[in-house]
Amino acid sequence: MLKNQKKGNTRKISFLNIPLYQVEKQKNFKVQRFLGGIVIANKFLSKKQIIKEIKIFGMPFNQYVQIGNIRTYYFFNYKYKECDLGNIFYQKHKKLFDQYDDIYILHANIGESVLFLKLAKSYFKKSGSNKPLFIGSQNYHKDLVELLCPDIPVVIIRGINISLYEDKFKVNGNKTFRLMFSKPYFDSVEDNIRDKNNSTIHFKTQMLNYLGLEDKDFSNDAINISNETRKSLQEKIAKTNLDLGNFVIFTPEANTCEDYEFEFWQQLKTKYESQGIDVFCNVVQSINKVKFNKFKQCDLTLGELYELTKMAKELIGLRSGLLDLLVLTNTPMKVLYTNAKNRVLFNPLTSEEMMSGFNMQEYLNVKECNVMDKDKQEILEKF
Repeated sequence: MLKNQKKGNTRKISFLNIPLYQVEKQKNFKVQRFLGGIVIANKFLSKKQIIKEIKIFGMPFNQYVQIGNIRTYYFFNYKYKECDLGNIFYQKHKKLFDQYDDIYILHANIGESVLFLKLAKSYFKKSGSNKPLFIGSQNYHKDLVELLCPDIPVVIIRGINISLYEDKFKVNGNKTFRLMFSKPYFDSVEDNIRDKNNSTIHFKTQMLNYLGLEDKDFSNDAINISNETRKSLQEKIAKTNLDLGNFVIFTPEANTCEDYEFEFWQQLKTKYESQGIDVFCNVVQSINKVKFNKFKQCDLTLGELYELTKMAKELIGLRSGLLDLLVLTNTPMKVLYTNAKNRVLFNPLTSEEMMSGFNMQEYLNVKECNVMDKDKQEILEKF
């Protein structure tokens, strides 16, 4: 009989009690054992290096050691190749980089990307970037650049294979690549939030300190919404029959926060509809499109969602980076905080720590609620 067992960060698959596969994941390592350990694949992470190796019967078969962007390969402890990942990346895409001096690689979710893009022009000036280029790894990076920095060129490159531990690297002596942001940066943000004795824990303050900037350096430029975006939004929303004169928006998804009970969103929808208020639900994950199939929804770009939010009576959402963009509409918002998701490479923050580190108290249009310490009915009455 095939058994699939999971306990904490360890998962084991066995057949007739014979171990076939076992994997253990922790913050700084991952160990996979095949066929009872005949074959072992290890990956170790530290601030200085990454080691990935395969052992057969305990003997090192294949290994690479990466320090910064320099990766060295070994076969039975014999060094047979060394390469510079930064240079490989540059050579592969160098035609894109010819006319630019500094290249900024966006390696962040929406929230951090929004904050950085609102600081970008000040940071360019501080860093002496005269001809910057943005590289996004996700489509929403392009959307955000066009909304917040429309005069700065941006391209999308998938599967960027460079060190995530280096803040920057140079190629050919004159091209500077900056990673926004590295893994050590994100680790330090969460560690500081978790540190009760640290007075500087808010993620915005930490970004300002990291970049050497101040609150006054945030751009006050208007969000760039094109006529094409407005037209596209009208066409999409028309198909949902949403009452644009009287509606609210739900945003129940987040990359970091745990999902909140689906029944809450159902009951909240009923509450608004009983008051004659229509409800639009913004979901992007396929599983949620099915789960929320009785809610009015459609696929929107970030620009389209921003424009729609401006028309809404209010927005009710799980704390996510998306709200760092939508809060700029000044539409009233009610924000729910849950515990952080249990991710292998991060120790999950509690809902209290999430509120401490990612609260939106500076915005007058926002009300916040830690839903982990309250009864669902109490929250529904409050909302």
